[in-house]
Order: sequence, then C-alpha cells, then structure tokens
Amino acid sequence: MAAVVQMDSQNDKGANLKAACRYIDEAAARGARLACFPEVMNLNGKNVDEGGGREPIPGYTPRILMDKAREHGLYIHSGSLFERIPGDTRAYNTSVLIDPAGRIVAQYRKLHTFDATLADGTVCRESDRIHPGTGIVTVDTALGRMGLKEPEYFLYIYSPEIRTPENTVFSGVWRPWRDSNPRPFA
Repeated sequence: MAAVVQMDSQNDKGANLKAACRYIDEAAARGARLACFPEVMNLNGKNVDEGGGREPIPGYTPRILMDKAREHGLYIHSGSLFERIPGDTRAYNTSVLIDPAGRIVAQYRKLHTFDATLADGTVCRESDRIHPGTGIVTVDTALGRMGLKEPEYFLYIYSPEIRTPENTVFSGVWRPWRDSNPRPFA
C-alpha cells in the first residue's frame, strides 16, 4: 500500500517536518510500504525556524526522512525541497527516494521551470530561482521500477505485482491513467 500525503506547508521547516513525521508514522501503522510527499513539502516561503532554507543532499530534511524510513522499514519519496547549489543564487527543486534501509537510492532535479506571462501581464520566471536538472531518473526497488519526474508527476511505479504500468502516484493525489477504479497497492 502507498500513502500519498497532501500537506499545506508553511514557512516553518521544523513544524512542517514534525507534521511529515507524524504522517509517516501513521502511514507505517496502516501498513504502507511507500509514503509520498508533495512539492515543497518541507518549506514554503522563507524559513522562520530550525533547518535553514536551501540544503545540501543529504542535508537537514533528507536525514530526518532517512531516519524515518529506517525506523519503519518503508520507502519515502520526499516530494521536493530546495537543494543548495554552491556558487549559484538559484537552487535545484529536488526530490529523493529513500529506501527502507534509510539510503537515498534516487535523486531527481526538476527539469521544467515555470516561465510564463499570464493574461493579466504578470510575469512568472521560476528559472530565476530554480536551476533545471538534466534528466528523468528511474530506479529498481522491491516495489518495482520507480521513475521520478516533474513535481506534478513525481513518482511512477512499474510493478509486475500490479501489472498496470499506467498507475501513477502524483504529488498529493493518486491517479490511475486508464483505470476508473483507483486501488491501493497490495
């Protein structure tokens, strides 16, 4: 079973991560083998408390999630966090997949930044703050092959047990591409 967590992260990284840890504990207690978090799960805004802003990988947030994965013996998809780039004013929007032993087994950096001019003339240039990554990442796990891509399509799972490669775990919502009857992993 997979737990897909939706969070309303704010500008307090410590509080956001304490909430994330409670969700992981609950997911594990309910039998989840995978917990998935949304984009910017650890911080939305400028941090007002512990943990700083941009982080190295592994850093403050991944280490907390690595400990939780090890504690419960489950996979954790971090959602995304802002990875510090030495010598650059921008950050990577990075997600990591952590295995049940608490190791980072995959790391993905968002490829496509949101740059657009809205109908009202507002200019959005995510590329001013986010450095794009270089590729989609896949990794074989005990749950099947997982692929990490854009935050809105964070985690794809291809598993022989499920036999439906159309299943996709989105950041914050479960959506099977072709199946009108969603079902949890067994």
